[in-house]
Amino acid sequence: MANNFFTPPTMRMPILLLSHEINHHRVRDIADVMANEPAGQKLTDPNEYVLADVSKKYAPGVIHTRKQFVVELAARHVAWHVAQQYDTKIAKTQPKQKSMPTPGRFFKAAFDYAKGDPSSYHDNGYMVELAGRGDEVLGKQVALWMLQMNRMEFHNLPTTSDAVGAWFLNEYQVAEAANFKPSGVGEGLA
Repeated sequence: MANNFFTPPTMRMPILLLSHEINHHRVRDIADVMANEPAGQKLTDPNEYVLADVSKKYAPGVIHTRKQFVVELAARHVAWHVAQQYDTKIAKTQPKQKSMPTPGRFFKAAFDYAKGDPSSYHDNGYMVELAGRGDEVLGKQVALWMLQMNRMEFHNLPTTSDAVGAWFLNEYQVAEAANFKPSGVGEGLA
């Protein structure tokens, strides 16, 4: 069932689109905090931006790009979970629903998304420029912002969201151990 009205190519099922958009609504308060917090506003903070000169060049819009990238990753990750149950194409290719991707695969999926679809998270040129400086540079930025997903809400039970958040901390460590160079097959985003 194709729905091309405001539907990215990876989200052709209405249920995936709905779950994606509901998650945007769920994390809206966290996203507002993220957009206005001092850490994200300090463009020279190496824990948020890999190249201070480039982040300053794209200020102030890079702050919005940061927030949008994180909330898009969260929404697409929730849609991935939904797809495992409702997308017959995905459901037929695996024996059971996966709780989380194999370590490193989410980082690869996030990297591919960052590089391949910057307009969908409102990149103002920052991520495109980083991509032009090499996969390791872009990979480090993706991992730093991916780390922010530990703040998002994924379930109605806070303890479950906390467990998922802890998983993203581990995924960051996997990316760091690989020197922020993604490899293999990406998984975890719909």
